[in-house]
Amino acid sequence: FFFNDTATTEIYTEQIVGSVRCVQETASIHANRTSWSSAKKKMEETGFIAKENFGNIDTIFLLCYGIGNLVFGKKGDEMDLRIFLGIGLFFTIVANSLIALFGFYGIKTTIYFYLCSALNGFGQSTAWPGVLAVMGHWFGHNSRGFILGIWTTCASIGNMIGYIFADVVLARQRKEWQYLMATSAAYILSLIHISEPTRQAEISYAVFCLKKK
Repeated sequence: FFFNDTATTEIYTEQIVGSVRCVQETASIHANRTSWSSAKKKMEETGFIAKENFGNIDTIFLLCYGIGNLVFGKKGDEMDLRIFLGIGLFFTIVANSLIALFGFYGIKTTIYFYLCSALNGFGQSTAWPGVLAVMGHWFGHNSRGFILGIWTTCASIGNMIGYIFADVVLARQRKEWQYLMATSAAYILSLIHISEPTRQAEISYAVFCLKKK
């Protein structure tokens, strides 16, 4: 009852797939934040970064995330949403992969973490405006409240995934924090696809973020 009246069976399927992928993408962002929170505790225990620097790292992330929401939110209205979201996910993957590499190679220069935190904030800022725009395209006004209500569960789902990653990597496998950050980046990489309806065709197929059929 929540699909558009004019939608075909094929579009029903695309709506479901698109919704699930939107939840997956936003959940991956929350999983990444939870993983970072767990990694920080390990970094503090080992003295990799001084405790007082974590406040600066998180402040830079939130500042860039807030600025990105304002700036990139409008930019998302002018771009193909798959490219827009793909770019954001790409920068998020790069930032977290670099942080993992810093751990593997023992690079403790604080400014590098500041720069990665800024890149991560800007990258993640494309998720909410981009995914909301996709969801708005897929569903009519009569069903958006119900669909977006389901979609908002992505925060809790993502947090649970992040805690599972932390438990498996840090507690069960007894790996260092850099393995957790690498796992988080790999998880986001696995989700770099999104489905969006187009005006040129009745059905849009989700194909690795950039290609339309």
